[in-house]
Amino acid sequence: MTRDEARQIALDEIKRGYRGREEIVMIDSQTLTKPYGWIFSYNTRRFVEGEVIHGLGGNGPIVVDSATGKVTRLGTARSMEQEIADFESRNGHRS
Repeated sequence: MTRDEARQIALDEIKRGYRGREEIVMIDSQTLTKPYGWIFSYNTRRFVEGEVIHGLGGNGPIVVDSATGKVTRLGTARSMEQEIADFESRNGHRS
């Protein structure tokens, strides 16, 4: 699987559950490449362009496994680094 294919899987997953009116975009500069796949961040276009009031809440990063295409949504209760570390620990991945 390529990064672009994984990105599309993540975007499809986000849009499937989104009921808002704002356009959702991936924040490509924040994408993390890991040995097991990619971690994608996203928000509304208007937020990314600087209109903070239009930001999403509860939009944790999305992991796409490069071998299976499995999608895992990470939480937002803690820092992104903590969420990733817990995900990796639960799934037997190394940082």
